[in-house]
Amino acid sequence: MSTADNGDGCHGGPVRTKNTGAGLTEGSPETASTGAGLAEGSPGTTSTGAWSAEGPPRTASTGAWSAEGLPRTANTETGTAEGLPRTKYTGAGPTEGLPRTASTGAGFAEGSPETANTGAGPAEGSPRTASTGAWSAEGSPETADSRRGRPAGVLRFVLTCWKINLAGAMEFRLSFFLTAGMMFINNFMWLFFWSLFFHRFPAVNGWELSDIMMLWAVTAGGFGWANVLFGNFNRLATIIATGQLDVYLAQPKPVLLNVLASRMSLTAIGDLLFGFAVYGIAGDHSLRGALLFGFGLLLAGTIIMFFTLAANTLAFFIGNAEGLAYQLFNGFLAITTYPTDIFKGAVRIVLFTLVPAGLVSYVPIGLLRDMRPGFVAGATAAAIVLMALAIVLFRSGLRRYGSGNQLALRQ
Repeated sequence: MSTADNGDGCHGGPVRTKNTGAGLTEGSPETASTGAGLAEGSPGTTSTGAWSAEGPPRTASTGAWSAEGLPRTANTETGTAEGLPRTKYTGAGPTEGLPRTASTGAGFAEGSPETANTGAGPAEGSPRTASTGAWSAEGSPETADSRRGRPAGVLRFVLTCWKINLAGAMEFRLSFFLTAGMMFINNFMWLFFWSLFFHRFPAVNGWELSDIMMLWAVTAGGFGWANVLFGNFNRLATIIATGQLDVYLAQPKPVLLNVLASRMSLTAIGDLLFGFAVYGIAGDHSLRGALLFGFGLLLAGTIIMFFTLAANTLAFFIGNAEGLAYQLFNGFLAITTYPTDIFKGAVRIVLFTLVPAGLVSYVPIGLLRDMRPGFVAGATAAAIVLMALAIVLFRSGLRRYGSGNQLALRQ
């Protein structure tokens, strides 16, 4: 008997209730369904699609079944190769059949999930989260620091290094003040001997005691700020020879900048303070004089630092170059504390070209006392050339560097 039925009866005679479709092949009932019955007679509940070959039910689904016959929920695309479900997904499945959630991009090659991402995954299948930028070579994500934000990130890194270096120096305050104080006194002793000399000879080739004082202020102050902020520029040969460079190569930071900014010289703080103290005694305190003195410090520090750095990169090419680099550094620094006009002929030419110490020692005359545009332009160009040369030598030498296999902990 068929109750409230508008269709034909089923072959086996069992009843169908509130059904408008054809009966099941085996005579099993179909309840509240408008689709065809299962081949095996399993019931279909609240379904409008065709039944799968194996007969498991489908619930609230409008798409085709996967190869294994497992259901898909709220999905309108073809199932994965392995028959695993996909949830709220409208793109093609990953190669290995793993699910992706709330994604509109293509799957990863390895089948790893991709979350809240609109770009293609990396070659290794590492996930990217809330990222719309390109992947790095190692597949690391670029999060909140896009390519446009890299300079800001580098600046934050350098400022953090300086902060940590200063905090480490201040941990032993007595040692800090004694070290910086002794260098401050040592520099004043040199000025004392120069004052004795100029008391006997008031002028030497146009140089007076005030010029010598500003020479020492510029040289000591320029070396001071360079060695305080980038204290490893005169230790690079040792770092290379002992294999300590491995520590910096393993960190995701610019290698050269990381090496230079990772150390602060305590004695150089005394040099920097000495430079400002001598400027306060013998310098021009007008706004113009202060700006020229600041530019002189920048010029001197840049020339000293990058000449020394270029000398230290010789360790990449000739092996243990610590002794040679140390001699070049000390010789260069010593020449910068003497008036350039005492040197004549070929020596003077060398001091303004191959070993540009004369560019530093001539600052009190060519910049501070008499503003000479030709000298300023030449010294600025020389500083830029030295900077570029040191960077190129470092990068070229880094390709030749062999790891020392040294296990070290950066302090």
